[in-house]
Amino acid sequence: MSLKIVIPGADFSGLGNPKVESLIEGLPADNLAALYLFDTGVEGAAWAGPAVDKSGFGRDAPLVAASTALKSAGGVNNGAVANEGFAVLTPVGISSKFTVFGVSRNNLPASAAVSTTLMPWSSSGDWAAPLAPSVSDGTAGAAAQATAGRFQLNQQNFVSTSTGNFAEMGVYATAANVSTGWAGATARQDVRNAAAAKGSWIAWALSFDAAVGYTLRGIGSSVIVTGAAADAAIWLARQTSVGGRHIFGAPAYLSDPDNVRGEMALAGIYDGVAKSVADMDVLLARVKTKLAARIGATIL
Repeated sequence: MSLKIVIPGADFSGLGNPKVESLIEGLPADNLAALYLFDTGVEGAAWAGPAVDKSGFGRDAPLVAASTALKSAGGVNNGAVANEGFAVLTPVGISSKFTVFGVSRNNLPASAAVSTTLMPWSSSGDWAAPLAPSVSDGTAGAAAQATAGRFQLNQQNFVSTSTGNFAEMGVYATAANVSTGWAGATARQDVRNAAAAKGSWIAWALSFDAAVGYTLRGIGSSVIVTGAAADAAIWLARQTSVGGRHIFGAPAYLSDPDNVRGEMALAGIYDGVAKSVADMDVLLARVKTKLAARIGATIL
């Protein structure tokens, strides 16, 4: 039990004393809008959700239609047979600044012959039915591409000279009606670790600021896109107009016909703040510490 006293307007930073920090489940509490640990259910049994919100706000996230979900030791996966995956729809809307984070992995063995992509995070505004999405949606992750572009995290199973058979996580962000990325960057930019396999557990964080762009932090490196105000603002306007909300899980991008296998152990949202790289590093360090015992494996 501890007591924290806050004096409005007071600044004691000059004293050099350690800062008192509020935590929820061991993670920084300020601006935390939702936190999902995927720790409910019986291991090996079908998982019907919802993903219970541990932030204290009660923002539980129900399972998206047509999902295949099983409780695993690490969290929730979509089983041993490739399918269209699973996802949960949060009640937290897309805002002009946010930071999403999670721990997830690709469970489909890497292949040079089978190209699949799953999405650990996306917005329901980029799905055909923003308020009632389905993993069988053939445009999942790109429904608004022609008018507003697209923006998502994705993880490729495909092995090529560029992706290799190693751990990676990418951001796929395109401007409206074109295949080029925000601010002239390539459409898909990723972070990689050639020393670890594609199926590794990865802790990641993605910050978004409509006036600046995005930053993906994970696997010890960052992809930062700045000056994306026009593309980001167009994407944000679409999300706002259709009530786009944060989606987490392992659903197939475009309902990929080759299908996917993936797993998620934790996910969360900070609303109203695009965290800096330094702050995301602190967050991810805490996330890894929290999950190390449950996962029983190294988290990149």
